[in-house]
Amino acid sequence: MGRHQSPGDKEHVPGIHTRNQQGVDIIMNLSKIILTEDHEKVLYKGSGYVPTNKMDSFKMRQELSEFFRHICLKIFLDGSVETSQRPGDTGFRPKSTFTPNLAQLPQEVTVFEQAVTNEIENLGREEKHSFMNLSRLEQKALEELNLNPSIIIKPADKGGAIVILDREVYHQECIRLLSDNRNYKFFKSDPTQDTQKEIKMLVEEAINNGWVTEKEGNFL
Repeated sequence: MGRHQSPGDKEHVPGIHTRNQQGVDIIMNLSKIILTEDHEKVLYKGSGYVPTNKMDSFKMRQELSEFFRHICLKIFLDGSVETSQRPGDTGFRPKSTFTPNLAQLPQEVTVFEQAVTNEIENLGREEKHSFMNLSRLEQKALEELNLNPSIIIKPADKGGAIVILDREVYHQECIRLLSDNRNYKFFKSDPTQDTQKEIKMLVEEAINNGWVTEKEGNFL
């Protein structure tokens, strides 16, 4: 069995397995593609490895806005939870979009919001000089694997290995599992409309019997 020097002193069985020095499979290539050394270096890092990525400023601002809104609501409602249920309240209602006016809250809230925002913006500026945790060749290899339409990459059910499968083989296996009538039932047509009608009837019955209000019924 041939060997080559690579991270963690791993052992390579061409086209099948890459094992670590304890003999544990870490990459199982069951596809027809031939992995390069850079492909293996990337896959060897495991499914939990997170490559350095650029900060999404727009998404970050959205999440910060929701975070500050939640804090403002906590203070405005004197620490009670926004979604707490009142006696007889079913909780079936649209999510509130109410945001308290900062003028109604202690000044410390505004100071805190500005301080956190400044820290986040500083992180974004520092990111431009941050260290990338993948080499250029590894980034290229990761992109090649990600854009390859002929394969599927999945974590193994047990052992933590990475498994590469031909997409067609994976698709056929999915069909085989779904064809097992002991676990799955085949529908000749889409049952969605029938299910919606049944739910509508149940909701109307709940409104008529006073189990939920009309507003709650409309939400459902």
